[in-house]
Amino acid sequence: MKKIVLYISLIFISLGSDAAKIDFSSYEDSLTELAPLILNASSDKEKQEANLAFTQILKRVLGKPGSYEYPFDKLTSIAVLRSDDNSFRIFNWNLPLSNGRYVYYCIVQLLDKKNKTSLLYDLVDTSKKMKGVKNKTFAHSNWYGAHYYKIIVCKRKGKKYYTLLGWDGNNRITTKKIIDVIYFQKGKGPRFGMGVFDMGEKVPQNRVLFEYTKQSVMSLKYHRAKKTIVFDNIAPLNEELKGMAQFSGPDGKFNAFKYKKGKWTYIEGYDARNSASLLNEKKYNTPK
Repeated sequence: MKKIVLYISLIFISLGSDAAKIDFSSYEDSLTELAPLILNASSDKEKQEANLAFTQILKRVLGKPGSYEYPFDKLTSIAVLRSDDNSFRIFNWNLPLSNGRYVYYCIVQLLDKKNKTSLLYDLVDTSKKMKGVKNKTFAHSNWYGAHYYKIIVCKRKGKKYYTLLGWDGNNRITTKKIIDVIYFQKGKGPRFGMGVFDMGEKVPQNRVLFEYTKQSVMSLKYHRAKKTIVFDNIAPLNEELKGMAQFSGPDGKFNAFKYKKGKWTYIEGYDARNSASLLNEKKYNTPK
């Protein structure tokens, strides 16, 4: 880990210089070397040390003028997602522990158009302590951690919110996928969860969670042309196993959420023949 300490020292010294001289590509190269260690180091301690170094460097770099425009395309082992309206982007990754669980990390970089700068929010994953999360709202300091792979721009009552599709490795026996919402309150930063998922009940849900056996893979995909989120129907192997996620998985049927008037309306038994790309896609159980 001496190399990691050296990385931090050299980068922090160079970042203290004139912003006009910042070469973001050189810092990106250093981050690209550190990032795989978060996933593949030989022990949890080494992963955590690499993650700490990576996070410190990334936050310092993103705090510099001009960083919002830099793409960071080389950081392929983490998710770097930008909203289609270019109002924010996220840097999102996971740390797999030796006990089969995962810890998630995310930095939200919000563009401040008025001051021509950006604000940073470091999300704190507290999901393992949470219960009954489907109808709750969380702040960035109390985040239901996930590894996001899609941002969908939405609008409700004249205000924008963003729907997120994400993955959670969970533990050794089950995997989760999540549909969540992020929106921004002036002076308070990002908030998560909003009652926009109409499941046909009196009160819409704030987020949707799917949990299924580790032995299966689940498709959860957005189809822009139809403004529809299409996903596998998760069902138990038989009725006696109902409610036991470790014995549940895709049954060959599909459901969906259709975006309409600012909300996502649930459609049971969606005809996936209208979504050829979904039927032909290569499913995966972990983030690319």
